[in-house]
Amino acid sequence: MSLPDGLPSPQRGRAVLEHGLGDLVNIEELNAGLHMIGWLPKVLDDRRVAENAWGRNLLPRPQSDFVIEGAFPPALMLGFSNLPDDRMPSAVEALRQAILES
Repeated sequence: MSLPDGLPSPQRGRAVLEHGLGDLVNIEELNAGLHMIGWLPKVLDDRRVAENAWGRNLLPRPQSDFVIEGAFPPALMLGFSNLPDDRMPSAVEALRQAILES
């Protein structure tokens, strides 16, 4: 996948995620700029998806880790600040497989 030159890292990260994951995940940028939230389909367990991703050397955090009371839709906190641009497509594909196998 070829990304437009000159995009800042958060926009590049979002572009790669949206291209690689399609409609599997709804991406939301956070104000911090180095993380995004990937909202999963409601039928999935975010912990199980995260565990599948961990097995692929990815480290997303399930949103359920941050919930004390109540419930939120399943989601993953996705960080990409330590990932070189050339590795992003393969990492996104690994995440896609982790989602599909959950």
